[in-house]
Amino acid sequence: MRYALVLTLLLAACAPTRSTPPDGSNPPSGSDLPALASGWYFGECGGDCQGRLELDPDGSFVFETFGWQNEVYLSVAGTLTDDTLADIEEGYDELDRSGLESVYGCPDCDDGGGEYVEFASGVDPLRVDWEFGNSPEELKGLTSWLDQVEQAARQCNGSSGLITIDLCDGGDIDGDGGDDGNDTDPEPPPPGR
Repeated sequence: MRYALVLTLLLAACAPTRSTPPDGSNPPSGSDLPALASGWYFGECGGDCQGRLELDPDGSFVFETFGWQNEVYLSVAGTLTDDTLADIEEGYDELDRSGLESVYGCPDCDDGGGEYVEFASGVDPLRVDWEFGNSPEELKGLTSWLDQVEQAARQCNGSSGLITIDLCDGGDIDGDGGDDGNDTDPEPPPPGR
């Protein structure tokens, strides 16, 4: 499993840069969207114990789920569609970060799980945690879009209209120690794209 994670990171680092998205549209410009991460975690669990979606301002993303021993169950890399990126940017632009608390409720108390969103913006990074399934009202516009992207990535669903998939390594989703065979590794774009 660690080999799959290293391979995924290596492929993502070496992937050719696209000057034009695959659908031929113009890439987003001038966005104030910082790098974002969102995820969830459960302290004591079996199967998927944590998940993390990392989103770059250019719309590229990586989504991974991990087990109790940090084994990777699912690793997906791709790109948001222009419309999805615009919706997430809108959710971010409507957000007043100054009033956010770092913790809401009691995340992962009584094995109830927790969720979070991280904003990596220059000198003022911020992480906000809350009880699983109970997003703070101030974050609902943004987290609803991040949740939709996560669900499409979790299903390796590039036809959702939300994302395009570059790499989907399903790994050991059922926890039996073997690869479940739901990998999709699309052909890389031709050089120069």
